[in-house]
Amino acid sequence: MGAYFSELFPTSLRASGAGFAYNFRPRSGCFVSPTLVGYVSGHTSLGTAISIFGSGAYLVMILGVMFLPETRGKQLEA
Repeated sequence: MGAYFSELFPTSLRASGAGFAYNFRPRSGCFVSPTLVGYVSGHTSLGTAISIFGSGAYLVMILGVMFLPETRGKQLEA
């Protein structure tokens, strides 16, 4: 994702934009994920619960990338 993020933000905001994207969502979800995994593991096995949330994280990332703009062949701001 690092190479993709570097093309989305202008040069003056590149480090801040990538840092925000890497840290805001994961850190804001850190407190609720263990609770949800514990709740789901009460109905299934712990491995299944972890797999569900791990797969969900990848699915969210893939869907997010599908809606981000394509930068191939475009002039990037310097």
